[in-house]
Amino acid sequence: MDKRILTILIIVIGFVMGFVLSANFARAGCVSEHYDFHCGDIVNESCVMNLDLNSSGTCFHIITNNTFVDCNQHSIHLQTPNPYLYGIMSLFNENITITNCKIDNFWDAGILLDHVTKGAIINNTVFNNRGIGILLTASSEILVERNNVSYNGFSGMRLDMSSYNDSIINNLAEGNHIHGIVLIEGIQNTTVVNNTARNNHQAGILLQSASVNNYVANNDLSRNWLYGLAIFYNADNNTLLKNKIDSSGQYGVYISSSKNNIFVDSIIFNSSLGDVYSCDEMNGEVYNTLLNVSFNKDKVNVTNGTIYVKWYLDVYVQEVNGTPINNAQVTLIDMFNNRQDFFTGQDGTIPRSIVEEYSQDSQGKSYTNFYHIIVRKFGFYSVSKYLHVFGNEFVSATLRRIARPPPVKADSID
Repeated sequence: MDKRILTILIIVIGFVMGFVLSANFARAGCVSEHYDFHCGDIVNESCVMNLDLNSSGTCFHIITNNTFVDCNQHSIHLQTPNPYLYGIMSLFNENITITNCKIDNFWDAGILLDHVTKGAIINNTVFNNRGIGILLTASSEILVERNNVSYNGFSGMRLDMSSYNDSIINNLAEGNHIHGIVLIEGIQNTTVVNNTARNNHQAGILLQSASVNNYVANNDLSRNWLYGLAIFYNADNNTLLKNKIDSSGQYGVYISSSKNNIFVDSIIFNSSLGDVYSCDEMNGEVYNTLLNVSFNKDKVNVTNGTIYVKWYLDVYVQEVNGTPINNAQVTLIDMFNNRQDFFTGQDGTIPRSIVEEYSQDSQGKSYTNFYHIIVRKFGFYSVSKYLHVFGNEFVSATLRRIARPPPVKADSID
C-alpha cells in the first residue's frame, strides 16, 4: 500500500477514535467537581445541570451541608407519578440552595426542604405537580424568591410545622388547585412580600393554625376563587400591610377564630359576597383591625367577633405667618372622655395618631368617631375643634400670639 494512503488512513482512524472516546467521556447530568449526578442519585456535592432529566422516582436527594443544585434552566420531569416522590429534596441540612430549575409532575412536591436551616430556593418554575410546588417543613431562614409555583394539584407553596424566619419574596402562585401560598401549623416571624397569588381555587394567601407574628405586605391577590386572604384558627398577631385584594370569588378577607391581626393601608374591592367576613368556629376571641383600608363598608359580615375600623389623624400647628410651632400641646379627647396628649416637633406636626370610626360585631356597627381636639401653647391663644371621623383626617391649627402691652418707662420711682 502506498505510504501516503496508509498515513491518511491512520490519521482518519485516530480522529474517529478520539471523537468516540471524547463522546463517551463527556460529562452529563448535574455535574459536580467529582461526579455526574442523575435522577435517583444521592447528591453530596454542589452541581450544575447540563441537560434535561426524566425521573422514575425522587430525582435528587441532597445530603450534605453547604450544597447547591443549579439546574441551569434545565428540566426535571417525573415520568410516572407515584406517592412520596420529590423533584429535589433535602432533610436535616444547612445552607442548601436550589436554583434555575423547571420541575413538574411530581406527586408530593416539586421541591422539599425538611428541617433545613438557612438556604435559598431561587428562580425556579415548579408547575403541574400532583401535590405542592414548594414545601418547607420545620425549616428556618430560607429565602424563597422569584419562583413560579403555578397549576399544582394542591398549593403552590406551603410552609408548615413551625418553620420560622423565612422570607417569601417576589413569587408567582397562579392557578393552583387549592391555595397560592400557605403558612400553617405554627409558622412564625416569616415575611411574605411582593408576591402575586391569582386565580387559585381557594385562597390567594392562607394563614392557619397558630401561624403568628408574620408580616404579609405588598402582595397582589386577584381573582382567587374563594378568598383573597384567609386567616384561620388562632393565626394571631399578624401584620398585613399594603395588600391589594381584588375580585375574590366569595370574600376578599375571611377571618375565622383568630385575633389581633391588623390590616393596614390595603385595598379590598370587587368581592362577590363581601369584602370582609369574620366568624368564630372555636369559641374563642375574634377581634381584628382595619387601619386605612379601602373597602365597601356595606359588604362586611360579622357573625362572631369584632372588626375595628380605624384611620390616621395628622395634625399640623402653625403661626399666623405660616411658621411651624414647635412644642405645641395637642390634646385628643374621644367620646368616652379618654385623653391623649401629643407635642409638635420642629416641623409643627405631631406623631401620626390613630382614631376609630366604628366597631362592628354580629349586632351591627357602633360608631365611636366623635373627637374633640384642643391645641395650646404658652404665649398663644388656644384653639379647639370637634371632629367626626369617616376616613383619614388632617387638621391644620393656626395659633395667634397673645399681644403683650409695651413696657412703661418711668422717669423716677419714689
